[in-house]
Order: sequence, then C-alpha cells, then structure tokens
Amino acid sequence: MIVSKAQLQDYIVYVMSYPDIIHWTDGVSFLHIRSYSSGLINGTPSVVEGSTITLLAPEGAKLDGTPLTILQSLRDQRQVSGVDSTAVAAAQGDQAGIVTVTDGYVLGATNTSLVRLIQQLAGQEETKAPLLLFIASNITFSPASGDPEWPPGGVKIKRPTIWVGSSWRNTSLDFHMEVGQFVLEGAAANVTLVNLVLENLGYGDEISARDAEGKSLSRSHILWSFRYRRSQQRTVLWDTVMVLPEQIQVDNAAYWSDAFNSDLDFWKNQTAFMRDILGIQVEKYKR
Repeated sequence: MIVSKAQLQDYIVYVMSYPDIIHWTDGVSFLHIRSYSSGLINGTPSVVEGSTITLLAPEGAKLDGTPLTILQSLRDQRQVSGVDSTAVAAAQGDQAGIVTVTDGYVLGATNTSLVRLIQQLAGQEETKAPLLLFIASNITFSPASGDPEWPPGGVKIKRPTIWVGSSWRNTSLDFHMEVGQFVLEGAAANVTLVNLVLENLGYGDEISARDAEGKSLSRSHILWSFRYRRSQQRTVLWDTVMVLPEQIQVDNAAYWSDAFNSDLDFWKNQTAFMRDILGIQVEKYKR
C-alpha cells in the first residue's frame, strides 16, 4: 500500500507501541508487518487481522542517495549537474509510475536481478539502514556453475536485509548444495528470511570451519551459504521452510531441541554449551 511519509510515520509509531507485532522498517520509506491482530476491543474479539502487510512511502525514499521527489521533479531536464541521468529515468517508475528499486526497498526481484541488486544496494557501504527485498520468482544461487554475476569469494552484504517471498505461494531459494555464496561484513550486516522455502542447503566446507565456533559442518540448516562467525546472531527465519537433504538431520535437530528444553539436570548440563558458548536462547522443533 502506498502512503505518504507522514502516514508511514504514524503507522510506525502505532506498531512500535505493540511489542508483539513483528515488523521491519527503515523509518522513512517502508514498513513491513509479518502479521497483525487488533485483539480484544471492549472485551469483544476484533475482526481486524492481517498478514504480510507492506506500506511504502516513495516520498521518503532515495535512489543513489538522492530523494526520489527531487529526481522525479527533474525528469524534463536533459542535463542536471551532479545527478545521474539514469537515476532520473529510474525515478519515473514503471508504466504504472511505481518505482520498484530504491535505496531502501526492492519490489519484484527475480532470478536474473536479485544478486545484482544485493551487490548494488547492500554490498557497497556499511549502514544500519535495512533493505527490504521482495522476491517475485524462484531463485537459484549457483556461482560454481560459472555465473559471471558472482564475484570471487561471494557477494558481500554490509547492511541488514529482509528477504520476503510470496505469502500465497511457495517462493524457493535453491542454494545448489554450495556454500559461501554470501559474506556478511560489518557490525550491522544480517539476513532475515520471510515466507521462503530453502532448498539444496549445502554442508560447511573448510572455510566454514574457521567461523563455525562449535556449530556442526554436517548440519546444513546452519545455513553455510552465508559466511559469518557463528557465535553471532546474523540470520533469522520467519515462516520459512528448510528442506534438509537427509532424515538424520531432521532427527538430529529434534534430538537437540528436546535436550535443550528438558527440565532434567543431566540434559541441562549436556546443553550448557548451547546457551553459554553458542548463545542460543530459544530452540524449538515442531513435529
């Protein structure tokens, strides 16, 4: 939903007043809400509910560091000193006038554009400002196949990124049994995956071992496609399915989840390293 910058600010203030509402925002151009329910009103259950709600405020967005409103006002000028003419053209939007790529959000990333957009918008400078990426198609990450888009050593991510798939059909990320496609750099860099299906997750390799810090290289759900120190919390999944390559991995995850949540002193001692060294606070497994 397109709103004004002032309206977006009002919505942000509202959702922040309810700690249970999971949301992401850059504070100026977008607000994405995982789910919402207004609960009880005067003791009566409310019918106001929603999920995967996105509010965009183009007037608060920037493109290459320049406010969209300024770029859009320059569309009739052929030459503007200090302003990229490509950015001016992009700021006019698609046929419906909607700008699909800004510094803060991307609408409709595809298999041919996602990697390039991550490099362009998340891999240049470190920043705490989050980037919202809406993924419109199934994606395959396979640098080993010789894809020229992949830089040696992986695609760098230097800011918080939220990757969002469709809420009404499966959106797949196929990691091609490879590892290290993405490298998280800088204190603020992290990846949040929402409404996605993760397939062909690879095992950790010898480079992964340098940052494993107690994590098992044979457990592909550790997401070894993202390189970062595993003592840090850098990847978060919401409403996302991981397709594991072996049943033993599913059994292993269930085993340690049961042990972690056990009230018995024996298992508390056995899983102390998960809390004290790995920093795990919640470990749940749903059968």
